[in-house]
Amino acid sequence: MLRPTHDPKLWSAYMFVVDPQGKNKKVALAGQEGTEKQKELIAEVCEGVGWECPRLLEAMRKTEDFCYVSIARVWMERWIKGRVVLVRDAGYCASPISGMGTTLALTGAYNLASSILQHENDIDSAFSAYESRMRPIVTKAQALSINDTALVNPDT
Repeated sequence: MLRPTHDPKLWSAYMFVVDPQGKNKKVALAGQEGTEKQKELIAEVCEGVGWECPRLLEAMRKTEDFCYVSIARVWMERWIKGRVVLVRDAGYCASPISGMGTTLALTGAYNLASSILQHENDIDSAFSAYESRMRPIVTKAQALSINDTALVNPDT
């Protein structure tokens, strides 16, 4: 995706590599590499794509204003162990491109407090109720961007 900036001579380029099975570890780990390695990886991933890629890759190689950020997500089978409960991004982070982070945080806080109030004498039941209520909401929110590049790069 190409976007203009405040400077009419500068544009920002955003690249999304969808890898739901986590097979391309090089992309995920490239944030730990230096700028030149990151540029090499992007060129490798974009090889043979067509369109304006050769021109964009050449501009990328020449620029000194370069930033590489990797976005990843972890799915937790359980958010509770003993008296420890994971909430918000620690337990169920949605992708930043989903727009669901604040919704999950507020819904999770409300459901955790509600579950504790409803099961005030049985914390294990409270935590189970919390996870039972939140799991379907979180699953749906986390599914928003797994393979849906149209969410950030629509056809129109």
